[in-house]
Order: sequence, then C-alpha cells, then structure tokens
Amino acid sequence: MTTIIKPMTEFAADLESKVAGRISVEKLQEIHPRDEFGKVSKIIWGNLDRYFSDSDAREKDSQYAHMQIGEMRKLVKLMETGGSLEDFSAITFVSRR
Repeated sequence: MTTIIKPMTEFAADLESKVAGRISVEKLQEIHPRDEFGKVSKIIWGNLDRYFSDSDAREKDSQYAHMQIGEMRKLVKLMETGGSLEDFSAITFVSRR
C-alpha cells in the first residue's frame, strides 16, 4: 500500500476551512492524519486540539480569542511557507500570562 502525503499547504487550506466552519474536526483528522508530517504534525495537532477545545473560552474572553486567532494565523502562514521544527514549536494556543 502506498501512502500519499499531501503538501502542508493543503493542510493549511483545510485548516482554514475548518476555522471558517466549512468542514468538521473529524473530517480534518480524516484528511490529515496526526503523523502525516512526523514531529511537526504532533506539534500542530497538539495546538489544534487546544484551539478546538477552547471555543467556549474564546467566546467569553476577547483577549484570549485575539491571542488564539493570532497564533492560528501564524500557524497557517508557517504551514503555507514552511518552517523549522523550532518555528512550529514557538506557536502556542495557551495564554502566556
């Protein structure tokens, strides 16, 4: 069986579709397995798990929402343009307060 790895740019586009409400988390996970890009995938999915579970917190706290949206933009940009493991590790969806 041949495994086809889609470019990370496709993952970034699908992630934007999820954030916009056009696809579900389940569909995103189906399309992009957690091990698709090795260690980088673990970092990405760790952050996405936090982001997806924090929707209530974003609704209640506009500063927290602003921080997470900014981190999401950084993540998508890195996925589109490429980055090192260190670059991806610098992104966090947890408040730095």
